[in-house]
Amino acid sequence: MRYVTLAPAALLFATALHGQSPTGWRSAVLMERYDFDAGLTYEAVTQATLPLTATADLGDRTRLVVSGGFTWARLTPGDAEIPEAEIRGPVDTEARLLVTLIPERLTLLVSGVVPTGTE
Repeated sequence: MRYVTLAPAALLFATALHGQSPTGWRSAVLMERYDFDAGLTYEAVTQATLPLTATADLGDRTRLVVSGGFTWARLTPGDAEIPEAEIRGPVDTEARLLVTLIPERLTLLVSGVVPTGTE
């Protein structure tokens, strides 16, 4: 039910958001750490992420956005008998095509995900 509510809202605001981002590349570095109370299997989770986004205008009314990135995560065990676990690699790649049907009124959004991430 939430998707039905959010989809029309996304279409309404897509044109306003569309005009705010120029053609080009964007990236960031995110570092997160979560510590847990004693008694759980793992006492901490640490994750570093490098998201990458490319945006290209394909004419006056069409825009292509491709997102992906790389991540690294480590699970720190609370018990010395449990080995430390680590995963690293690419995340899934998402492509979004925005086509303005009626300027500042209606934008069609087509989205797809390519499972390029690490399992």
